[in-house]
This record gives sequence, structure tokens and C-alpha cells, in this order.
Amino acid sequence: MEFDWTRAVERNLDDLLRIVARLFFMAGIRTGRSLVFLPRALRSRILSVLRPAEFAARRLIVMAACKLERDVTLGPERNAGQSDANAQPETAPEDGTDREPDAEPTDAELLDLYRDRPSFQLFDPWKRYAPFLFDVTGLDGPFGHVFLEYDDAEEGWPGPDADPDELVDARGISRRIRALALALDDLDGQAARLARWKARLERAIERIRAADAGEIAGLSPDAVRRPAPWRFRPFRPGLPPGWRRRPRTEIEEVLKECHVLALDAWNTS
Repeated sequence: MEFDWTRAVERNLDDLLRIVARLFFMAGIRTGRSLVFLPRALRSRILSVLRPAEFAARRLIVMAACKLERDVTLGPERNAGQSDANAQPETAPEDGTDREPDAEPTDAELLDLYRDRPSFQLFDPWKRYAPFLFDVTGLDGPFGHVFLEYDDAEEGWPGPDADPDELVDARGISRRIRALALALDDLDGQAARLARWKARLERAIERIRAADAGEIAGLSPDAVRRPAPWRFRPFRPGLPPGWRRRPRTEIEEVLKECHVLALDAWNTS
């Protein structure tokens, strides 16, 4: 009996949509309006749900891109640094001039169209590695950390001085929540984006191998056009943030299931 990937994608999509609706309610975001300020404690609470939801959504997109049937069409291959002779010049008429009915929209029109539509990041951000902290008096860390020595060993590290009710900038969180909601509403489109990137990656790897073996005359492996970003899978090493062996919340259960299924879908496709 084969695994029902369609049912798995639909069930986890419904769970993530319910979590996103809760994020909209927690942040107080109105439809079409951006959030400017939030209390620091509420912002931290929203981040504790938003970040695992983003990682779960990326894994859901991987499942949809690898296991659901879709047609992926790529354009002709070009080498790195080679321009397309048939490409049209990227010029647009100024405002107020006559345009052809089938002319492409101008940059200003595209900006107005996508101004309020933030794009969702399909790839996990890389881990930020920081040095270990030691109690060394008078030593400045390489990343600006100042290591201090405490006289009272029982007191431990002091708590943060930030006021939990202080208003902090929340425009970035607002855009991330809206980008997540738009990505889940257009899951097929996001899966098609990832499927095209995966197809370009596989084509680039094959051309690099062929160029290295001398099967393509006049082409070196370094001249092969590579997809951006140049990485071998959309996941970052290790477990995603918010993953627990024994989930205690709904988002932790969704993240754990999506992570396992996405790894299986990527490795078997």
C-alpha cells in the first residue's frame, strides 16, 4: 500500500492555515494593513510560533514539489556570463506614452503590484554559529560579546533589562506572517518554484559532470550556469527550530511530521 502524499499535504496544510489564522489574531493584523509596533513580550511569543511554522511550511512545499505530479518546463541552457541574443532589451516606455496591448508592465507597475505581497523564502536560513561563552574578566569576544566575572556564584547570569511591555518594531514580523499566509494560499505555485529550482540544479550537476569529463567541447565546469542559491537541498543541517521529540503544542506536532515526510520525499524523488 502506497503512502497517500496528497492526503498528507492537505492535512498538514489545513493545520498550518489554522496556525496562521491564530498568528493573525495574536498580532492584530488587519487584512491589507501592516503592523508597526508590538509589546516585546508579545513579539517574542509570536516568534515562538511563527518561526517553526515557517520551517514547517518549507517542508510542506518540499512534499508538494517532490511527490505531487506537476509539469516542469525549463528554458534553453546558457553558460555562465553568456547573454541571450534573442532576449528583448529591458527598457520600458515612460509614463504617459502609448504602449502596445501585449507589452510587458513597467517597473513602476510591477512595484505597485507586488508592494504588498512579500515573497516567502523557500530555503532554510543557515545556522548562525557563535563562540562558547566563558567567564573571563576583561576579554572582548570576537562578535562583540563582553565576558564578565561574577563575584556571587549562586546569583548566576542576570536577567535581561528589557521591559516586556516596551513597544518594539514589528514590521518585519508582519511581513513574515503575510508572506507565510500567501505562500500557503498558493501552495501549488510555491511547489512549482521549488520544482523548477530542483530541475535546474539537476541539469547543472549533469552539465558539470559532462564538462569535467570532456564530453562538452569548449565548456569548463566553472562556466556552467548554476541555479541560485547554489545549495544541494532546501533544508539546513540538523533539526529545525522548535522540533521536539515529544511535541507539546500543535505547531510542534506539525513541524515534526512535516520534517520527517519532507526528508523522505526529497531523498526518494
